[in-house]
This record gives sequence, structure tokens and C-alpha cells, in this order.
Amino acid sequence: MSRDITQEEAAEILGIDLVLLERRVRAGRLPPREISGKITFNRGDVMALKEIEDKRHALMIESRKTLILGGPRFGPRAPGPCAAPAGGDAARVMPAADPADLSAPIAGTLQAWEVADGDTVEKGDLIAVKEAMKMVAQVTATRSGIFRLFAGTGSYLEAGAPLGRYEE
Repeated sequence: MSRDITQEEAAEILGIDLVLLERRVRAGRLPPREISGKITFNRGDVMALKEIEDKRHALMIESRKTLILGGPRFGPRAPGPCAAPAGGDAARVMPAADPADLSAPIAGTLQAWEVADGDTVEKGDLIAVKEAMKMVAQVTATRSGIFRLFAGTGSYLEAGAPLGRYEE
């Protein structure tokens, strides 16, 4: 049988303070009861919310482990200087080692190529667009020449990873 519990008891069960408890009430996640002028909560409702929040917390921890440890979102580290095959495989990439390579200015996802493989580019031409945390970075040519693409659209590239190579 469920019984009513005080705000303090509910906060203790949830492991939060009274301010956070009030936020959950205002958000409609925990319905309050008013009995004899005092705010109380159904113990069953509090326990159900705790179970939901515990599951959500466990999922957040697991997703962070996946991101940090290179799980399915990023895949294994690529063995060579090539990022990912054209087509959007989201693989991590080794940093550029060749001076003829154009390196990624920031870590993030390659959103779009503005040139095709083998196009002739001039210094300053827009080559690609990268995104990191909703910030967009335009990648421009650092020199003139024929540009060869290494990475596929949708690839995740670390800062310094090769996007492509200039040929004379």
C-alpha cells in the first residue's frame, strides 16, 4: 500500500535537494498532493521517478563510455593516414603527416565537400565545411593545385587529420 511522504523524504529518496524537487514538480514529472495544507507525494510516484532517473543516468554513463572509448559511433582508429572511404563511414582518423596534406582545423564531422576529387583549386577557395558542437568551420585551400579527397562526407575527423592532398 502506498503512503504519502513529505517533500524532504521525497528529496532524500531521489538524492536531490528541495530546489531540484520543485523543478521536477513544475515540469510535471512528480505530481504533488496537498493534505491539510502540506505538500506531500505518493511514495509510489516518487519510487517510479527514481527508477526512471536511475535508468536515464545509467544510459548517460554508458553513452559517455562509448564516446570516450571509441565505441560504435566512431569505430576503431584508422590504421593509415586516410580518414574514411567516401560514403560517410564515421571512423576516427590519424593526424596528417605529409606536408602536402590539408589538415582538419578542428575536430568534428565533415558536413560537405565544396570541390570534387581531382578538382583544381586556388589558394583561398572554399574546399569543405566541418561541424563541431553546432559550430561550423569553413576549410579553405592553403595553396593552389589539384586536390584529392581523403575523407567521406559524414566522417568524424580529429583536429590535424588529413582531409585531402594537393598535387602539382
